[in-house]
Amino acid sequence: MRASALGDMGRLLDGNLLLAVFVGLVILLSLTLPHFATWANLSNVLQRNSIIGIVSCGMLLMIILGGFDLSVGAVGAMSSVIAAALIVHGSVAGGIGLLGQTSIGQPASATDWPLTAIAAVVVGGVPLSGGVGEVRSAVLGTLLLGVLGNALNLTGISPFWQPVVTGAVIILAVGFDAYKRRMAQLR
Repeated sequence: MRASALGDMGRLLDGNLLLAVFVGLVILLSLTLPHFATWANLSNVLQRNSIIGIVSCGMLLMIILGGFDLSVGAVGAMSSVIAAALIVHGSVAGGIGLLGQTSIGQPASATDWPLTAIAAVVVGGVPLSGGVGEVRSAVLGTLLLGVLGNALNLTGISPFWQPVVTGAVIILAVGFDAYKRRMAQLR
């Protein structure tokens, strides 16, 4: 009976590990950074990552289906942003308003969205090989990277070093996914 309970707890933790890491990170940052847990900061985190979250959901579908490259990913990501804007605002005018609000008309804006979306999906635990994935994973990956980026800003870490930290998180996520797959094959 005890082994069964431990097995059930292990499966529950495995399915919710990313959520546990995210909640733990938010609690840690709330306790250590005085401005992190303010409404203004949390609202800022959500606003800054809302579009990346939408792009991540579009990218999730492309990764699950497999066989994508970055050019297809860019088109898919932009299409998902435009579609979401039209759905949320209910009209073309609303979509144009969202695009104007995000400064997408600037030549260099949004150039990193596809890669950021892929990173969020991978950090969420979706393998790049495709075939499996959940929207919850893409959303949690987006929030985790967003909270991490916000914490790096609040602690004053140089913007030039922030991608290094984000890259390390991505490498850890890919390594953990490879470890989980290897352990599953051994069973």
